[in-house]
Amino acid sequence: MRIRLYLNFVNTIIRNISFSIFIMWLLPITLVSGQQVPIAVLDFEGIGIASNEALTLSNRLRNEIFRLESFDIIDRGMMESILAEQDFQISGCTSNECLVEVGRLLGAQQIVGGSISKLGNIYTISTRIVDVETGKVLAVADLDFQGDLEDMLTTGMAQVATLLSGGVADTGILMGGEIGIGAGEFQDPIQESDSVIDSSLSSLRAKFPGKAMIMSLAVPGAGQLYAHRPIKTAGFLAAEVTAILLWRNYNQRGLDEVEAYKQFADQNWDFRDWVLRASLFGGAGWEKVTIGTDGTHSLDFYVDMDGDGWPEIMGDTKDDGARFRQLILSADTSDFLYVRKNDEYYENIGKYNQFFSGWEDSDPDNPIIDDTKSGKIARSPFRNKYLDKREYSNQLRSTASYAISALMFNHVLSAVDAIFSTAEWNRKRGLELQGSLRFDPAHNRGVGGFTLSVAW
Repeated sequence: MRIRLYLNFVNTIIRNISFSIFIMWLLPITLVSGQQVPIAVLDFEGIGIASNEALTLSNRLRNEIFRLESFDIIDRGMMESILAEQDFQISGCTSNECLVEVGRLLGAQQIVGGSISKLGNIYTISTRIVDVETGKVLAVADLDFQGDLEDMLTTGMAQVATLLSGGVADTGILMGGEIGIGAGEFQDPIQESDSVIDSSLSSLRAKFPGKAMIMSLAVPGAGQLYAHRPIKTAGFLAAEVTAILLWRNYNQRGLDEVEAYKQFADQNWDFRDWVLRASLFGGAGWEKVTIGTDGTHSLDFYVDMDGDGWPEIMGDTKDDGARFRQLILSADTSDFLYVRKNDEYYENIGKYNQFFSGWEDSDPDNPIIDDTKSGKIARSPFRNKYLDKREYSNQLRSTASYAISALMFNHVLSAVDAIFSTAEWNRKRGLELQGSLRFDPAHNRGVGGFTLSVAW
């Protein structure tokens, strides 16, 4: 028995790339192990053998392919029913064009067709898998079997199924060459020579765009390295490092500036002055400028008589205004009255006029009032400087957030580019590299050598 296998690379690894809210896994459909491909297996065209024998062998091939769990076999009865409804005559359908037409009628993604003939005591089976969408031949397997029909049924058809399934579904490559087999006994030199095949064809194996995408989502440039694009790898890594350094620099400067304006406020704004001096800002020039506890905003206060951090009294200057004034005017509690210096506190004392009297340089006799779109603003050198410091801090932290956005964009861009870089690598290797094992029937292991062709 002699088996001939031919090398066929899948020329197009990715045909359509789809994006939804999240980027999905993208893998070549014929290269995903375990994913069943809808396939139709037509009856063999019999040449020199009885039609019932050809039908028997066809059914066995269909069953053997099903057992391999690489394909989703379309039932023969269903095929006959669909074709009968379309009034389609399948007899003599052996050309690729006819196979594609039948496959489309049946809703198959791939279709198997071929012929079986007998000359003397040698059975010859020629089969091929055709992609229904493109019309391209994905795999071809020829089998010359010397023996009787029973051996052909039990041994030969299982081997044809294995070759077709292994060539397309498992590795994506149908290796070329010849295997010499002794009559009446099947020996598989491919299995005996696994180490030779693996080492010789490692550079020809297709790379997975989905894997490259996930790698680049985790580490920008990793997918490009997987696709042998070192310059792109360096570029994405450089962008990643730059974004991280920018974020760290601007974020730290922003945090330092926050501490700076808080320290400035602690030195130049006083809680008791705000309350006790508020009544001074009611003369000429202060019209329509509300200063004091009667405004719309408030500060949180508390009384800690023991100094143990557990307040005896808590409240806010708006809802508990009357109580607050009693506490600050009482000699018993005034020295133990504190303001809670949270983020709201540092925002309010600079943003709103009602807290203006707390600034050390606020002058009730010389009002400086600016008319703005948001209303009148009382000004003093300390308040102006404080507002400038807060604005500068916000600018620094905003720039840091832009660096984070650039960091995320670099991950996504690297992932998208990795998909196309990997597909391009597969395409170029499909054009540039061709390899095959040279099988020698006289060799004790069946393998006579390896041929590799490189074109550029």
